[in-house]
Amino acid sequence: MNRVLFFLIILILSATACGPANVQLSRADLRLVDSLFLASRNEWSEKLKDSCTVVKEQNFDFWVDSIKEERLKEIKIMLNRHEEVQ
Repeated sequence: MNRVLFFLIILILSATACGPANVQLSRADLRLVDSLFLASRNEWSEKLKDSCTVVKEQNFDFWVDSIKEERLKEIKIMLNRHEEVQ
């Protein structure tokens, strides 16, 4: 499937590079492109979800800790300002 998609992309790029800028695709061509896109999207969608889940699981604690650290700094600054005013 990936080879077919790659071949079509190369074919379209080579056809558009040598031809006029206003290429009109037929309905059959548009259906073919749509079906190839949907097939590849479904194939890659699960892989991307898995990758995103792994990245989230690896980095979630770090993200939470850094947000917490920033908020604590802001709170300390506010407390210092409040103490200076009194």
